[in-house]
Amino acid sequence: EAVMAHQIPKVAHTLVEIAEVARYAYEHRSGHAPDHDGATALAADGEEAARLRAENAVLRARLADDLALLRELQGAPFVSQECPPDLHNRLVASVNNAGFLAHLEKVRDEPLHQHTKLSIGGVTGSSLLKPSEVCC
Repeated sequence: EAVMAHQIPKVAHTLVEIAEVARYAYEHRSGHAPDHDGATALAADGEEAARLRAENAVLRARLADDLALLRELQGAPFVSQECPPDLHNRLVASVNNAGFLAHLEKVRDEPLHQHTKLSIGGVTGSSLLKPSEVCC
C-alpha cells in the first residue's frame, strides 16, 4: 500500500509530460496552418493562440505546484499510514470515469476567467472519490 502512495508523484509528473505533448501537438497539428486570406483571420487566430498559451501557462503552473506538493507529501509518514490501500486504483477509476472526462472537456471549452480553481464539482459516480475519502 505504501508503494502505491509513493507512485503518485510519478503519475503527476507523467501528467505534466502528457500536457506538454498535447500542447505541442495542438500547436503543430497538420491542416491547421494560419489562414492567409486576410488580416482579420490572422488576428483572430493569433488571439486564440495567445489565449491558449496563457491558459496552458496557468495549467502548467498549477501542475508544477501540485507536483511539488505531492513530492513533499511523498516523504510524510502519514501517507502510508492513513491512505486506503486501494487509493491508486480509486484515483485511476475516477480519472477514467466518463463523467470526469466530460467535465474536463466542459472546463476546457469555457472561458479561462471562469477557472480560478479546478474542481470536479458536478461529477458524480460510484467510482469517484468523495472529499471525505481522500486521505490527506
